[in-house]
Amino acid sequence: MEISELDAEAAFAFDPNPARIVFGAGGIDSLADDAERLGVSKMLAVCSAGQRKPADRAAMALGGKSAGICDAAVASMSEGAFDAAMAEIKRTGADSILSLGGGSPLGLGKAVVHETGLPHISAPTTYSGSELRGD
Repeated sequence: MEISELDAEAAFAFDPNPARIVFGAGGIDSLADDAERLGVSKMLAVCSAGQRKPADRAAMALGGKSAGICDAAVASMSEGAFDAAMAEIKRTGADSILSLGGGSPLGLGKAVVHETGLPHISAPTTYSGSELRGD
């Protein structure tokens, strides 16, 4: 089959080891299944204030597996944003992180995961490359 014959609108999942990447519209709706796959029960969504609506949608999709939302991410991640996310993890007892948004929330999520070792789901709303890098 030629690449040109592929349906550009088709949704698909790609599971490279160790990452799992889900492509397609509506991927946020599968977050509860992804949390179940990771074996987590209290996922904290990390985003910027401008991504609060999608984060609310993610929290709804997680249902009882949502630990809440920390919308402290800002451009050029600040120590204050990191401290706010860490405080929210402690306050909620979160056992995992969902980074939702562009490069700043994804970077904040990775910094928190680096510090805590918690499982992490990245839900990019823009492509920055940050979602696939571990640094």
